[in-house]
Amino acid sequence: MTLVDDKIIHTIYSCATGDSSWDDGLRAVMGLIDARCAGIVRHSIAPVGAEVIAGVDVDPRIQAAYVSRYVRQNPLINCLSAMPLGFLTTGSGVVDESFYFDSDFYNSWQKPAGYADNMAIMLARRNGEFVLLSLPRGFERGVYTPEDFDIVKPYISHLVRAFNIWLRLTVAQLKTGWVEEALDQIGKGLIILGEDRIILYANRNGEALINSGVGLERGEFRLRATRSDVREALDATLAEFEAGIADETGDYGFPLERDDGRPPVFLRVQPPLGRKPGQRSFGLPKAVAFLHVVDPLDGKVADTDSFARTYGLTAGEARFPRSAGAH
Repeated sequence: MTLVDDKIIHTIYSCATGDSSWDDGLRAVMGLIDARCAGIVRHSIAPVGAEVIAGVDVDPRIQAAYVSRYVRQNPLINCLSAMPLGFLTTGSGVVDESFYFDSDFYNSWQKPAGYADNMAIMLARRNGEFVLLSLPRGFERGVYTPEDFDIVKPYISHLVRAFNIWLRLTVAQLKTGWVEEALDQIGKGLIILGEDRIILYANRNGEALINSGVGLERGEFRLRATRSDVREALDATLAEFEAGIADETGDYGFPLERDDGRPPVFLRVQPPLGRKPGQRSFGLPKAVAFLHVVDPLDGKVADTDSFARTYGLTAGEARFPRSAGAH
């Protein structure tokens, strides 16, 4: 049985909102399989160009040669561009090996670069482009094995989800300079729970709630209740998410009473972005629920209609800040 390092998963989700750099997340995955370097690369489906979004330990000359020239000679592009999100393969595993090893791409670029094999994971696909995580390995370690696949697979669904959250927020940042504001529009605090209630990620306001003594705490990476009333409410609210039967359009949540007489904090729960509740990739652990913290004492909540239209937020994602005052 392959062991999963919860610290690596936490780092991966921290990359999504900028609390950790992609270097941190990619290095952690590289270390599992002795990859020589890593790159997140955006390709056009018609292979006319590429852009390196994040790279770790990549020789700049090798990177520039791929982006400017060899991407157009890559015999794997058509196959890779059709891979489903989260699909993992190796270069030699996509097409016939003899064709691959005889190609100019392999002999003129990959082999001189020192890459014996390359593991690729589809992270995103949109608007005529797709994004791959590429994990090359040197000849001293040889080609990837099925055992290497098994080591990486538990982290794939988290990498895909974290990257797409990061991509969504990065688009907002590039257009408006508001990564933190984007998170605040979606919720004053954010906690992402995985299976067994492991805290995959919490932003600053989410951490503040966990540490505030209003009935929640972190124990062995998991979200736990410290009071019986909170435990009952948390169990009841998360039950449908954990069973995979939560309604994507449903309204889930409960108040967290404060001991000092101030109005309660409200915890609103939603399914992860882009996935139906309970859906899995490769049958592996994944994000189960997004917990949005709404505190009526935070002041006036900005109108999110235009923000939601601009960045494609669903009605559910945009709804909860406006209803905060009702709780």
